[in-house]
Amino acid sequence: MPKNKEFHYMQGVRQPGYSLIDERTGIEFTLEGFDELEKRLDETNKDSISQAMLRVAEPILIRALDAQMARHPGPLQKSMATTGPQKNSKGNWYVAYRATTGNERPTDKITNPQKMIYLINREYIRTRRGKPLTKEYAIPADDVIEEAINRSKPLIDNALQEAFDKALSEIWG
Repeated sequence: MPKNKEFHYMQGVRQPGYSLIDERTGIEFTLEGFDELEKRLDETNKDSISQAMLRVAEPILIRALDAQMARHPGPLQKSMATTGPQKNSKGNWYVAYRATTGNERPTDKITNPQKMIYLINREYIRTRRGKPLTKEYAIPADDVIEEAINRSKPLIDNALQEAFDKALSEIWG
């Protein structure tokens, strides 16, 4: 129960005048312009901003992953392809640059996506008598995806920020 009986702030409920009162010091803050900001942000086309931001970040990530995959030439490296900005069933935007199938050698028994998993983890799962059995390769794992992300993260962050600032400047004029 608050000490000040006049203080009737309820979390998640807007108060008349948008006044916030600090009970400890009695200081009152009034928020102005928040309605306009909220209204303009709601009017923005979040989908177009998301697509624009992902389009800017995509080439940077592709270059970084291609540089890491250069250590592993062959069909796996050549199979890397991007999905482009896409929206999933939950409404979230993503871009994927991944190994695809279709260009494996005729003698290959496993697909390129499986090869990528083996490259990163250096383990494979077999079943013996109905029980999963995990085995590891003698060659150490080479997590090309994590290395590419770590090396390109500052560049991608800057590119995303610039794209977001540009989109907001177009909205706010």
